[in-house]
This record gives sequence, C-alpha cells and structure tokens, in this order.
Amino acid sequence: MIAGVDIEVTNRCNAKCYFCPRDKTPHQGLMTTATFDQALARVLELDTQLRDESGTGVPTVNLCGLGEPLLHRETPAFARKVVDAGLACQVVSNGALLDEERGQALLDAGVRSVWLNVGERREDYEEVYKLPWARTRDNVRRFAVMARGKCKVHLVLVDHRKDPEHIAELKAFWKPLGVRHFLEFDIMNRGGTLSFEEMQYEHLTEVPPAFELLRTAGGGTAAPCTVPFTYLFVGYDGNHYLCCSDWEKKVPLGSVYDRSFRDVIEAKLAHVRQREPICKHCNHDPVNQVADALRAEPDGRQAAAVASQLTVTATEAMSTLERLSPGSTTRNGSTRRHIPVTAL
Repeated sequence: MIAGVDIEVTNRCNAKCYFCPRDKTPHQGLMTTATFDQALARVLELDTQLRDESGTGVPTVNLCGLGEPLLHRETPAFARKVVDAGLACQVVSNGALLDEERGQALLDAGVRSVWLNVGERREDYEEVYKLPWARTRDNVRRFAVMARGKCKVHLVLVDHRKDPEHIAELKAFWKPLGVRHFLEFDIMNRGGTLSFEEMQYEHLTEVPPAFELLRTAGGGTAAPCTVPFTYLFVGYDGNHYLCCSDWEKKVPLGSVYDRSFRDVIEAKLAHVRQREPICKHCNHDPVNQVADALRAEPDGRQAAAVASQLTVTATEAMSTLERLSPGSTTRNGSTRRHIPVTAL
C-alpha cells in the first residue's frame, strides 16, 4: 500500500506553471543536510518495520515535493545516500536544469528513475512553464541518451488542456527523441489551493448523494482518502505533512526529529476522516471523486462502481495501517493497539 516516501528537498521552483499555486506556499526554503539525514533515518526505520511485518520494505524514496529538486546543489549527494542505504531512489524534475553535469551526477549517484514534467512544447511550453523551451528539450533528449540502460526516464504529461489528442501528439514528438515512458496526469486542485470552477466541491449538489454511496459501499462507513498513506510526505523543513496536496502546509504533523512515520498515522487518519482542513476541497478526496462520477453519469451506475473501488482500496489500506500503528502486534508478539475506526 505504501508506494514510497516523498522527501521535499526544496519547495522553491524555477518554473511558474499556472497549475502550480506557487504564490500560496506560506514559506519556502532548502532542506538542510542534517534534516535530510534525519528524514532518511526515519525512512530506514519504517523500512525495517515494514520488513518485520510483511517482508517487503519501503518501495522507493522520491526526491520531489512542491519544488524543483535540482535547485538544491546537494540533491545528487542526497540521492547517493538513499542508494547507499539500500533503497531505490527517484528524482522528479521539470528538466530545465538537467544539464549534462547534473544528469551525470544523478546517474553516478545510482538514481534508477527520473520523472520529467514537460507537458507542452515550443511556444506553448514557454507560455505555460515560463522556461526556455529549447534548453529543456535539449536537456531531456541528452539525458534520455545518457540514461539508456542505467536509469528509466519518464515524461510526466499533465493534461491541463483536457485534450487526449494533444497528449498523443506530445508522445509522438518525444518518442523519436529517445523517451519511451510516459505518465499522464489530470490536473489537480492541490487540496483546493487552485480554484477551478468545476472543482468547487463545497457547492456541488452531488456531494451528499456521493457520501451516501460511499457509506453504502462501506457498510455504513465512508472510505477515507488513502493518498496520505500511499506516498508519505516530509517537507523541506523536516515536518511530516498530510500529503503532497497540502500546498499551503496547513497540516503539519510534527518533525522527523521528534516523530516517526508510525507516530503520525493516527493523526493523518483523523484528518482524512474529518475531511478537514483541506480534504473536503481536494479532488483526490473519495467523496469528491464519487461526486465527479455522478456529474459525469447522473444515473449513478459509474459512481457506485467508483465508490466500491475506493472502498476496497481503503479497506486494504486500513489493514496495513493497523499493523503499522503504534503498539501494533509484530512478528515478535508485541501488543497491538488498533486504530480507532469511526464513521464520517
């Protein structure tokens, strides 16, 4: 269920995409080496706990977050520490700073996967990202060649136009330049920080019936969001945060110096069950996902299927969280203290 841990080495960025609300971040900075080392120690602690419980550890450590990691001169060194600790490391970048020197440094560090967000080209790219197109194009093309056989290069395509043909055109452009792997994303409202007319969930008449569909699928309890538990998130300042959609950092859950990932599980679960302060505005929230399905097909059949799948996913997640919660039973027979499960 845990797909990885996101460590935000910085939330500063050189791009100015309209679908990233940079001006809403309350504070920005670079992660110190000491804080990174402590965050990595917490990841290794979690890795041991997962292996003790299931035999499988933390799948990957992602150097990403709300900013551009290549703005931090220590990012390749941080990646090396992750790899030397026996963990897989990924880096998420917009590619504009991925020159030959930085690219080689990432490869030398042992990074096995790089995700590059380049969802436009030519003058459209410069309009959306406010970065030079030719430089980014050349960086991606060069790194795709450098990384061949060493590191998988993924292009992240944010479908901000809601135009599948445009996404297909982008893939056709990049494939001859050596890019073989693509990940398509719908635009996200970042926990409500971005204001889209179609994502004003607090005003949607479909929200109450969506909630009831989730309650029915869950046998009386609506499924909570699992995103905060799928990708655990540590901010540049060393705080645990609810998830990567907490753009305004409204839900700090304590520092990695004081609290482990296990320590914050129950606090996270309380937030997603209450849907406060940001969840009820977020397009990842299960109630809102079902509401979107109701809007798309008012007869409710597709929405019921979405509610059912979200409930299955949440049930599987709760099983993992039960085992990871403080005081839970492990293979050595220690006492388990169950996470309280309450209806929304």
